[in-house]
Amino acid sequence: MFFWSLSLAQNSTVKDINQVLEGETSTLKKVKILNKWAKSLLLKHPDQALIYASKALKLAQENNYSWEKAASCEHLGFVYSRKHKFDKAISYYRQALDIFQAKQRLKKVGECLYQISRAYYYQEKYKQAKKYCLKGIEVGEKSNDSLTIGRLVNISGLIYGAEGKSDKAIAEYKKALDWKKGGKDTIGIGHVYNNIGIEYYNQGRYGKAVKLYEKALKFYSTSKDKSYVINLLTNLGALSLRQGQNKQAIKRFQEVLDYYRANDIKKRAYPLMNIGAAYLEEKEYTKSLQYFKKALAIETKANNKNGIIDILHNIGVVYGKQEKYEQALIKYKKVLSMCGNSKQKDRALALIEVGDILRIKACYKAAFDTLQVALRITKKLRMRDAQAQSYSALAKLDSTQGNFKRGWEFYKKLIRVNDSLFSEEKNKQLLEVQTRYEAQKKEQAIKIKNKQISLLKKEKEHERLLKRRFIESLVSTCVVGILIIILLYSKIKSKKRLIEYNKQLHKIENKNLQRELNLKQQQLTSKALHIVQKNGMLEKIRKNLQQMNENKESPNQELIKLLRMVSSSLKADREWDNFFSFFSEVHQDFFQQLKIKSEKLSNSELRLCALIKLKFTSKEISSILGITYGSISVARHRVRKKLALSKERKLSDFLADL
Repeated sequence: MFFWSLSLAQNSTVKDINQVLEGETSTLKKVKILNKWAKSLLLKHPDQALIYASKALKLAQENNYSWEKAASCEHLGFVYSRKHKFDKAISYYRQALDIFQAKQRLKKVGECLYQISRAYYYQEKYKQAKKYCLKGIEVGEKSNDSLTIGRLVNISGLIYGAEGKSDKAIAEYKKALDWKKGGKDTIGIGHVYNNIGIEYYNQGRYGKAVKLYEKALKFYSTSKDKSYVINLLTNLGALSLRQGQNKQAIKRFQEVLDYYRANDIKKRAYPLMNIGAAYLEEKEYTKSLQYFKKALAIETKANNKNGIIDILHNIGVVYGKQEKYEQALIKYKKVLSMCGNSKQKDRALALIEVGDILRIKACYKAAFDTLQVALRITKKLRMRDAQAQSYSALAKLDSTQGNFKRGWEFYKKLIRVNDSLFSEEKNKQLLEVQTRYEAQKKEQAIKIKNKQISLLKKEKEHERLLKRRFIESLVSTCVVGILIIILLYSKIKSKKRLIEYNKQLHKIENKNLQRELNLKQQQLTSKALHIVQKNGMLEKIRKNLQQMNENKESPNQELIKLLRMVSSSLKADREWDNFFSFFSEVHQDFFQQLKIKSEKLSNSELRLCALIKLKFTSKEISSILGITYGSISVARHRVRKKLALSKERKLSDFLADL
């Protein structure tokens, strides 16, 4: 927010301002004094600023001082924004916006639009934030206000980053840099470099992130306000945490905590939360809980909804790690109640955790319904990391219930999501190397062209230029060679990872193939039972037809024809081919091994062996094959004889071992 110059002494007291106001007869001057005092206290004493700005607004409204009313509304909007009461902040900024628009003060209009867009961003209402952001950029271009445009484009980058569109976010930040450089906003430039570093951190490109943080540090070091450097220290701590350097992260976060204890007590929650997260990674859950609870007390007192949600979620994670599932569920339910319909990202993450806990508690239906809701949200918001977590949780849930077929489908979707994330990351890295190589190539071409022009103009320098070209070409070749080596190394490393990944995938596929085999075994048994039921029905029909025919005085040719058809169907069931196909798929080597033992076995005897292996009774086999019970005993004896089995060896045991 832009502030006017202030001529009042900074060490004045509340008593001093009351004396000034009592001695002033002009109401307009009283309003201006209150606004100046409010502005001077905004950063260090926001509560006192709120009192003065409210008094100024009341007087301005009573006396219709529109300009001073706008100033009061700006101050109130700023204070409420810092208190995270964004609805109130937006309301006051809109009042100021209406006045500035009526007076056609375009720079102030752009400033209000920026603040409204920023407030909507922190509420995670990205659609409204974009709307005011675009309006602000349009106004800024009309007023040629590069500073405000830079800030709004930076907000646009933040919105894209929050939506998971990292590349678009970085592109917006680079645009913001151009605008901010034009306006000589050194601290703002530092903010943008810091934001780009955060995006590279989110992409896992830690080397790039560190370089951007170092650039931000150069601009922040020009300011007397050390809080910017402290923010960078927080980011570096997060980077150490992501790289598994937990102790280093704790050390950096502790430095941040010490600074805020000395300078801004209200901001202690952030380093406390970060230290809690670091101890969580270290699996020191008791310490983790201690820091999270301290942070929660501060954020609750400040009524910071976003902070409270994050901390409650983390406490739920800790309780889950400690297997205190009821306590974890209480925390996650609080998160869900606070999220409502606005904070969908936090809601989705909490639902995933709740679903997993319900799985552990064997509340399978509730777990499935909860995870499905989480999955829908992650798909809608394109939260692919969270989407992968949802599929993983659903696959675990189905595996726990023995529903391996649907679980396998979820697992395949998980693999596809992970593959897409992996491919995108590798493509970005290759594109970065290629872009760098092409840029160097173009730069080299330009250099060579310039040297050729210089050679024509200055023939006396011909020998010197030739030597220089030779050296530069050699250096260029070395650079290109190094880049190629780096690229090849990266590819080899990627292939190794891919091979290892495929090995793990192969193991998982083998397990799932075994599950599918068991499922087909069940289907095979069901198919055979279906044939039994069908043939039983045909046998009843045949007997009824035969009885009807016997009751007739003379043979009925139509009934005789039907009897023959039914008898034929019993002996040559069309569904046997499907059954035979299923059996061969499940027990692939069974018939081959039987033929090795005895080539004399007929097709009907092979079928008999298959049904015995499936542990069907002689009665069920007679129904399936359409022959009498006694014929089954004869057929079993023939098979034993052809297989040369001893009297002690049971035919069923022999077939089961194949």
